[in-house]
Amino acid sequence: MGNHPGCTPTSHLHNSLNIEPNPILIYRLINKFFAHCPSHPNPPVQHIGNYTLADLIDLYKRYKPKRTKHIML
Repeated sequence: MGNHPGCTPTSHLHNSLNIEPNPILIYRLINKFFAHCPSHPNPPVQHIGNYTLADLIDLYKRYKPKRTKHIML
């Protein structure tokens, strides 16, 4: 990808190819979604707009493996 060697770190690929990392892309799309919810014709969807990204950021924690064989992968 981008004429880089196979073992190039993902962060270097993102920087050199001007690609947003997945979490940043997802957060940007969530903010866009929340901004449009209040104007939606469906009342339950309108109430979704009461949330912000800050409400959701720490809701899901990344799984941290406990077994050595999983840490090494």
